[in-house]
Amino acid sequence: MRILLAILLSALGALGATTNQIVHRGVTFQFDSSVEFGQYVNGDYYVVGPVTVTNMLPAWSGNDNGWQINAPYYGFQGLDSDVNGYDAALRVAMPFTIATNACIVKAIANTNQTLPAIKTIAILTVVTSAPPAGGSVTFRPPYSGTTNRPHYTVSDLQTNLLPAYLRSGLTNSPTLAETVDDYDNGVLFEFHTYDARRFRPLDTLADYQPENGPLYSDGILNLFLDDTWAQKSNAVVLVCQAALDRAFVVHQGYQQPGTGHNPMHRTIAAFGATMFNITPILSYLGTNDGFHEDEFLYRSTSNNVVLWGQTASTESQYWGWITSRSGSRSYKDPYQLIDGGNYLFGAGEYQIITAQSLKGAALICRLMPSLQACFPTNRWANLNEFAERWVNYGGRMSPDDAAPYDGVAANYGVTFGPDGSGGYIKGAGRNPSGGYTPDGGQYRSLFVANMWQVYASTPVVPQLSTVAVSANGTTWTINYSEAVTIGAGGSGGNAASLSLGSVTLTYVSGSGTSAITFTGSRTVYAGETGTLNYSQPGDGWQDADGDDVVTVTGVPVTNNSTQTAPTTATARGLLKYRGLKVQP
Repeated sequence: MRILLAILLSALGALGATTNQIVHRGVTFQFDSSVEFGQYVNGDYYVVGPVTVTNMLPAWSGNDNGWQINAPYYGFQGLDSDVNGYDAALRVAMPFTIATNACIVKAIANTNQTLPAIKTIAILTVVTSAPPAGGSVTFRPPYSGTTNRPHYTVSDLQTNLLPAYLRSGLTNSPTLAETVDDYDNGVLFEFHTYDARRFRPLDTLADYQPENGPLYSDGILNLFLDDTWAQKSNAVVLVCQAALDRAFVVHQGYQQPGTGHNPMHRTIAAFGATMFNITPILSYLGTNDGFHEDEFLYRSTSNNVVLWGQTASTESQYWGWITSRSGSRSYKDPYQLIDGGNYLFGAGEYQIITAQSLKGAALICRLMPSLQACFPTNRWANLNEFAERWVNYGGRMSPDDAAPYDGVAANYGVTFGPDGSGGYIKGAGRNPSGGYTPDGGQYRSLFVANMWQVYASTPVVPQLSTVAVSANGTTWTINYSEAVTIGAGGSGGNAASLSLGSVTLTYVSGSGTSAITFTGSRTVYAGETGTLNYSQPGDGWQDADGDDVVTVTGVPVTNNSTQTAPTTATARGLLKYRGLKVQP
């Protein structure tokens, strides 16, 4: 209906219909004379310039209800004097005349609370000539920036890339009408790196980005179902308009605003750039870091798994938050064994706030694989692996052999924290019984959970997590992501390579648990370093469902051996005793 209605309304503009004011989303734009106008397919208006704007209502109050022409994503702003970066010169005095392609962004203030500062954003586009069919099949140009805001039409949409999963297979899918309602309340406005939360309009967005996760995930995923074009065209138009806006904002540099956690911007932009086949933006997304998932997901060098935590943080910052609640709740584990944040809460405090958004982003890209090219390879792998782990296991709190905080901050570096030799003080683990409920966390979408379960879930296969050598140098413990047993293929497949040579492992005990004990074929000495490879022989180590432990290479060996390597003379004596010739 929206497209048909837009065709009828915009036909008036195509026929040269004129007006001296436009009322849209609670804003009145008034002109000095009648101007040609029309309506884009998403419902926003354009006027054909030159146009002289004499008044906009609600009027400037003295500190809010402002406006700006060609607002960039970042920098100074003319919308609200109570928010960072206000510059009165950007709120151009009326009357003003616009003769070229431009975008007027007009705000209505949120007078009821501090966050956000904006209640509604209305956009009026000025064009030099009417778009095709009077705008009825044309998307509003992106609102951000001063140049290169092109017109795209419905025919530009790459609708052939949209999946068509069965709606009948789901129990928690929103209706298309609900998606239209979610995206038809106004502009999903993102602006200003300093104070993004203050500028997200109350009518369309929550000020805190993780809370918007279900809006974005549900909206995009609802287009992935097997409805006809006639049924879903209105929803496609509105969601794609929002994604188009975000793609251009992101391309101008809007990645990880500095106010709060900001997941999903890359995924939304990727959807928009893919649906409109905007090559420069696709290339930009596929080669640039700096998005939320890039700064909070990393592959551990200790256990080769993807962990959550603010990558730009230090050991002292991490323990400072735990001992004194000073700093960020998101610092990564400096030993790269468990998820970051305060482990006493079972998972990083902000991890439980952002994990569902990260899961939604991963699901969108799983179900529409062309979007995966919009991530640098390692970044997509990290996001995908984290989402899978979060769904199946939740927060990662073990295995962990670091000593916990003992309640005395002065004991930092004595009973917990750094050991003074470049390592960390060992102990029973910081929260061995902790973790977080699988697929838990705030802002969880039932639709995303349902789509994941029905169309994206994969078998939960056991994985080799960590490898450690005990103090005696011969006892090895291999930890797995879940309890494992020996299948018909046997207990072999492990190959360890350390500084002083290889080690063959023989199974001792632990089958049926997640910690398996082996004996090494030689003593491992203090100071040796190395890795372990596991090659699944087929029906070897497996979980209770019969899923085999996956093949893995290069797992770092934690060497706790206290054994001293023999001196050269002792080593020569041992070789002679064994009947081997030794060079003098």
